[in-house]
Amino acid sequence: MSKVASYLQEHLRGEVVSAAPIRTRFSHDLSILTLTPDMVIFPYNLSDIRKLARFTWQLAEKGHVLSMTARGNGGDTTGAALGKGAIVALPAHMNGILEFDTKQKLVRVQPGLLATTLQTTMMTHGFSVPALEGVSRTTTVGGAIANNFAGPTATKYGSMRDWIEQIEVVLANGEVIQTGRLSKRDVEKRKGLPTLEGEIYRQIDGIIADNPEPIAEMANTMSNVGYALDQVKHRDGSFDLLPLLAGSQGTLGIISEVILRVMPYAPQSELVVVGLPGIVEAHDALDELRKLQPSKVEMLDSGALAIIQQQQPAKLAEIVGEGADLPAFLYFVEFDDKHAAKKAKKVEKVFGKAHVTMRARDFEQRLTLWQLYEGALALFKTVEYDGRMGLPIINDVAIADDKFQAYLEGAAALSQKYRASWPIWGHVLDGRFSVLPSFDLRKVSDRQKALKLMDEYYTMTAELGGVVAANTGEGRLHSPCGAKQYSSDLMGLFAQVKLAFDPYGTLNPGVKQLAELKMLVPLLRDEYSGFTPY
Repeated sequence: MSKVASYLQEHLRGEVVSAAPIRTRFSHDLSILTLTPDMVIFPYNLSDIRKLARFTWQLAEKGHVLSMTARGNGGDTTGAALGKGAIVALPAHMNGILEFDTKQKLVRVQPGLLATTLQTTMMTHGFSVPALEGVSRTTTVGGAIANNFAGPTATKYGSMRDWIEQIEVVLANGEVIQTGRLSKRDVEKRKGLPTLEGEIYRQIDGIIADNPEPIAEMANTMSNVGYALDQVKHRDGSFDLLPLLAGSQGTLGIISEVILRVMPYAPQSELVVVGLPGIVEAHDALDELRKLQPSKVEMLDSGALAIIQQQQPAKLAEIVGEGADLPAFLYFVEFDDKHAAKKAKKVEKVFGKAHVTMRARDFEQRLTLWQLYEGALALFKTVEYDGRMGLPIINDVAIADDKFQAYLEGAAALSQKYRASWPIWGHVLDGRFSVLPSFDLRKVSDRQKALKLMDEYYTMTAELGGVVAANTGEGRLHSPCGAKQYSSDLMGLFAQVKLAFDPYGTLNPGVKQLAELKMLVPLLRDEYSGFTPY
């Protein structure tokens, strides 16, 4: 064990590990990148995180940077859960539900808690956190907040940021702050503090006051690129740092506790599956469906359906019919309000027998249909084509409704250009799409093609006025793409925000920071399985 690791182990209650096998295990997340840390720390409590942050701050003051990367279960596809210095693994000890207030509809939890565990527990009490709908089984609450996760119901219920009452965050120097909207008077008091917190308020307030035009670029609230400067300060002078921290991917502080809002859970819902023959029909169908205000509309394109037909023909036949031609698009339309049954019948009436392939009549049918959809997403990541595996390198973009056809045609053109067929799926109600191109990372030519394709795909997205990171943050892998969406002036402001919170660069360096594509080359893995072992 290194001297630094030995010193930390003496002062922390949690474990500090520098053994090579453990470091190797934490050198991967679900991205195509790899980076081996110097050590892995399993903090026991808030005190451990504070001590670690103070230690790294003091080291940095002397010119020695030991970076800290907060990590959940390693399910990030952007490389945001990787770091060279110390991995701060939160699920080991900081994974509890601390308090649940049914009257105020608030729940207080630790960041390492599995999001699905929280949802299941809340549902047993008749509540839920709607923003966690569709979250991965390995995602922690802290990870969902760090990415400002936006799932399939985001159109109706918003992203994680919209359901946070308050978060407790450890700053780069070990100070602890709690977010919350402050009045103009309270903001002035905070700005007068001789602490890092005071300096943050002073600098962020100055950045916002001096740069209204660049910040106005951030009108698209779906974007998780950079930091949400447009949502921090209101016209009345009130101020809240939460919009900066939610979605910051551990680059501004380490979440140590969170209070989330919950709402009553309505288990009754209706699901209708609709098949559309072409792009025009698929676009027009969305116009009709929006009038009915579904909670979510999930899409599989013909490429996705072809994979299911090849791998699991019997399951697909249950929906589209035995021997039937595959539709160009399949929509899974769900309603969860008190008028759900009437709306489902309306879908059947509007689209008729020609397009409605199935309506779930009970819970078991709904479960079966959603299992097919979710199983398809897992299937895409495991199918091998002559050594090529589906890589999560160009996902979670958002496209405006009037660019629906142009986007799909552009994606098809890129697929042909790179000879990399892929499925397209997504939360189509608000125009969020993901694709999974197949490459063999063992081949240098495929590694080059993968990065070049990623660059061209995001260039196309930006040219269509789209968002390059909608479901999660841009992380490390997509950092070079942020500049495609925003101006250099705004990207410069993001760098100023990072500097205000983290002057020595100890918090997850390389993530959400402007970078060139070539900087990713030495970080590429030489193989990819689609699964993480932890």
